[in-house]
Amino acid sequence: MRTVTWPRAAALSIAGLAALATLSACGELHPGIAITAGDETVTLSQVDDITRDFCTVIQSDEQSRSRYAMETIRRHVVQALATRVAAEQLADEYAVEPGADYAEQVKLYETNLAALPDDVVADALDVLTAQTYIQDVLEEVGAIARAQEGLSPTNPTDTAAKGGEVLGAWIDEHGVEVDPRFDLVFTGAGIESVRKDTSYPVSDFAQQAMADEPSDEFVGSLPPSQRCG
Repeated sequence: MRTVTWPRAAALSIAGLAALATLSACGELHPGIAITAGDETVTLSQVDDITRDFCTVIQSDEQSRSRYAMETIRRHVVQALATRVAAEQLADEYAVEPGADYAEQVKLYETNLAALPDDVVADALDVLTAQTYIQDVLEEVGAIARAQEGLSPTNPTDTAAKGGEVLGAWIDEHGVEVDPRFDLVFTGAGIESVRKDTSYPVSDFAQQAMADEPSDEFVGSLPPSQRCG
């Protein structure tokens, strides 16, 4: 049985998003599907729409505003959504909801992003709040699971760890798959980007194109359609 662990989230920045844990598995996805988690799917079209909206949000924030490869943002969007979709179904099974930390974070982002269109904010919130949502759900589920085993709730760290075990078992039973193009593999304690290519980049340009976080110089060389900012 897998155990999933999650660090608590922080600021509105691409660096913070890189820490988001996610899940992936090998398998055959239907054409146009980016993520399948249990009974839920997220299409590539939805990922692209959310990625564009998330880029808009990043550029609206003074601390995060910079140039990013759109593909880097797209991958982080997939990371956040894959995990969140699984956690949402687990929350439904245990009849739990995220707590005060999640509600506070949603309110904060809604206030800070009030100048942006509602649909853009809604898409971005799914990504921005994913980590806190998952953390809150794991603590709630973990407390229930510990109580079922006759253990005291103790502290959030213990309950979240137990919740991670429960989520890992849910994944084993229901499955989480991500389109192979994103090269994301769940290792049990987070995510690793694993290239499955039979060839390897040699030139500096090719290496930057394959990098998870390409250099600013490389991002600046991309056409406008392939970069954010």
